Amino acid sequence: MKAYETASETVERLTGYDGVTGVYKYEKFLDLISEFIETAEHDNYAIVYTDISNFKYLNENYGYEKGDILLKQIADFINDSQYSIFTSRVFSDNIVALLRVGDIEENKFRGILMNGIKKSSKQMVNA
Repeated sequence: MKAYETASETVERLTGYDGVTGVYKYEKFLDLISEFIETAEHDNYAIVYTDISNFKYLNENYGYEKGDILLKQIADFINDSQYSIFTSRVFSDNIVALLRVGDIEENKFRGILMNGIKKSSKQMVNA
């Protein structure tokens, strides 16, 4: 029975999670969002969609390995934030997340996200 459980967990990891970032694949994200909406508490939520400008330039000039590191750092920053419910890599350099924002003001929240993403990109370029 243990071998079956291990195999099942491996299949879930391979099919439900992005290999570069470790966050959910988009299809899994959509399933989770659908389930969440049906049972969610009344609160303020946000869908955040990121598309990294000039990501192709970064990959071509710093290498795909550095690009993958940046994607992982950004996904980790969003996913590990206190606001995150679900985070997903849609494709390429696009990441989407469902966040519980509560009473935080939009501009303050936007600033928190932008500062974290900028910090991740500076760390990657300087590494």
